[in-house]
Amino acid sequence: MNRSKHYFSIRGDVPQSVEVFGMENKYAGYVFLVDSCCQIRWKAAGIATGEELEEYKCVIKNLTEKP
Repeated sequence: MNRSKHYFSIRGDVPQSVEVFGMENKYAGYVFLVDSCCQIRWKAAGIATGEELEEYKCVIKNLTEKP
């Protein structure tokens, strides 16, 4: 597992991650938006649609506007 202050990546077969994070497709890349309490607020896989991008922007806006 690679880690930094803002991201981590997992390579290889990691069954625990599949269950915990709901990563059903082992061939897809996943993006998670995590809040300051380490709760996943948004998750997507593959190429985003316009609707998914708008949803992502709304979630970011809501998270950044909270005190």
